[in-house]
Amino acid sequence: MELFWSSIFNSTRPVKRLITILLDACFIFMAFFGAFATRLEDFNTIYDPEMWLGFSVLLPVSLFIFTKLGLYRAILRYVNIQAMWVILLGCFLSFTTLVTIEFLTKVGVPSTVPLIYIILCVVLVGGSRMMVKSVVTGRIIGNKSAIVVYGAGSAGRQVALSLANRAMYAGC
Repeated sequence: MELFWSSIFNSTRPVKRLITILLDACFIFMAFFGAFATRLEDFNTIYDPEMWLGFSVLLPVSLFIFTKLGLYRAILRYVNIQAMWVILLGCFLSFTTLVTIEFLTKVGVPSTVPLIYIILCVVLVGGSRMMVKSVVTGRIIGNKSAIVVYGAGSAGRQVALSLANRAMYAGC
């Protein structure tokens, strides 16, 4: 497992970006068909050509939205609440795209499916980024003791920098 994570962390930025885009495509797929499976309590919609047509429009539009919002420029180690708001906005715009596709194609989609979709999308896309952040932070901190520096101004920054340079402490 360590070899797997090391190969991903040591790959180039374009490769990491491609991996993130492919994972988001899988998450959108799971959110889309998972919403139907959750609502209808079966997986028969995966065999419906109309649903695949809707998904074939939803996927590239959603990935385009995520790209324009900057989700693939962010360094995952620095994911914070601001990034989560961007993920929420991206999933909301994807939800809006799904509702628009439903309206324009007149496909019989239950009204709760888009709501389930946005919940699954936020959990999968946002949760994956938080999980990667957790793994990266754990790899960086390792056996160091975590220390929180509380204070404003240059003195607090100096203490944080001093702790960051020590082998046994990790500033939070």
